[in-house]
Amino acid sequence: MKSARISQFLACFQHQRPTHPPTGGAATILSTKSTWDLLVATSIFTLCRFESLVNPVIGLLRDATENAGAAPPPSPLKCLLRPPLLALTKHTAFAHFCAGETFSDCQRSVAHMQRSHVSVLLDHSVEERESSADWSLNVANKIKLLHQCHDNHVHILGIPVKPTAMISPHVLETMTQCIVHDENGDYDTHRHYADQERNPLPRMSAHDLALYDEGFANLSQVCQAAAQCNISILLDAEQSHRQPAIDFICRRLQRTFNQRAPIVWNTYQMYMQCSGRRLVRDLQDSHTHGYRLSAKIVRGAYVMAEQDRSKNNVDWPYALWGNKEQTDRNYDASVATIIASIAAAENSNNAASIVIATHNRDSVEHALACMETWGLDVDDSRINFAQIMGMCDVLTLALGSLGYNSHKLILFGEFMEIFPWLLRRLDENKDMLGAAQLELDVLVAELKRRIVDPVVVLKAKE
Repeated sequence: MKSARISQFLACFQHQRPTHPPTGGAATILSTKSTWDLLVATSIFTLCRFESLVNPVIGLLRDATENAGAAPPPSPLKCLLRPPLLALTKHTAFAHFCAGETFSDCQRSVAHMQRSHVSVLLDHSVEERESSADWSLNVANKIKLLHQCHDNHVHILGIPVKPTAMISPHVLETMTQCIVHDENGDYDTHRHYADQERNPLPRMSAHDLALYDEGFANLSQVCQAAAQCNISILLDAEQSHRQPAIDFICRRLQRTFNQRAPIVWNTYQMYMQCSGRRLVRDLQDSHTHGYRLSAKIVRGAYVMAEQDRSKNNVDWPYALWGNKEQTDRNYDASVATIIASIAAAENSNNAASIVIATHNRDSVEHALACMETWGLDVDDSRINFAQIMGMCDVLTLALGSLGYNSHKLILFGEFMEIFPWLLRRLDENKDMLGAAQLELDVLVAELKRRIVDPVVVLKAKE
């Protein structure tokens, strides 16, 4: 039998017969969504049901991005399709999943979320770079964003940072090779490569050490500004041939900046076989060195890249679980581990913190049950939930309405800068799109309710 908490949560996804005013459940939660927003979301998620249509379009979009500056164009047909396809994407998918191109656009989205008792993670998305000038610019822009949020009293949990936008991807790959292989270039076949704990720095060249020092200083600058503004920095996860190096760096940043508050967060991709063990390892490291582990738990977003790497490099073992069910079990088990550690902490100052970043309703229900089992308050500041803007809005709004720490990841920036991020989400995160389909019926029901009573269309909040 479901507990009262879980029953209340699940009731938020039930849509009653069309009435005005809305009498509860999903209708009440969606009352803050404009009819236009519902129509756009319904259209996008309906189209996503047809993979035979969506997959070729995604392929064309990727080609349009990768060959935007190519001369001559790949083919006359693709050259003809590129401008209208990009324009259509900018005014549909981009507008739905991203707040806009400026900080002012974000402020409007943040204000809208706050009316629904939802906070945000705010990101000016930047892809990886391999030059000092670009790293310095990205550092300056992140620090500027931190101060903009602080000075304008924008209530946010934190700002994501892509490590490869501030530190050499080449150096991360070199560090990972040093971490997972011994001095002879071999790795222990009895342990997964990403479980290794070697310090890579003594085995790196002077040139690579200089690049490492520069990158670590870049990240430290951003973390220092974050600590001054009391805003968290969430390091994004990367592919398996870079992630061990990022873990190495993140632990050292956390030892410095997480003594009193969860300033620096690491991201754990649960589709990796070793991720649960790495999480336990880092939790123990936090106890040993007296800092607060801050963990964002995700499923993972580089499936295709990992598959290609494994096929093309026999010396690099496949890093991921064999199926989604194993990933789901690993995800829920790791969330339970962190929640249990929070409950067992002697005081909140030395407890871990978690962002449960998922669009999977079952995983959210599992996390809520864990919180209830351990007697943790719904608004415990150490436990947070997050979804991407435009995805599973009913889920986010339900959590916010019930008093949980609910957040939306809001991106902004120039369309072509964010485009690679958007493609990854549409192309690789099938779990995210599948979860959105579960809410499609709720969105359609709300649209029908507003059609039955046109007054609702006029009264729907912007």
